[in-house]
Amino acid sequence: MQKKYGGTEQAFISQVVEIFYWFDEEQTGFVDIGEFYTTVDLEQLHYRIAIRIPEYVSDKDIQEIAQRSAENPFSRDFGRFTYTA
Repeated sequence: MQKKYGGTEQAFISQVVEIFYWFDEEQTGFVDIGEFYTTVDLEQLHYRIAIRIPEYVSDKDIQEIAQRSAENPFSRDFGRFTYTA
């Protein structure tokens, strides 16, 4: 995205990275978050790493970036999602 928007009026920097993670309680049972790393096999961890992007960054932009980043093993998971607390 920096290559596409850098040097334009739409240039942006996302200084916030959010990491959401969860596990399936049906597989593990209840685990207090303070005991997660010592109790649950980390292979059962699901996660999403997120940055805030402006509304003008389209799904097509994201897919193009994913295609250009094919060497990144997570690029197939690039996508937009909406988080509401």
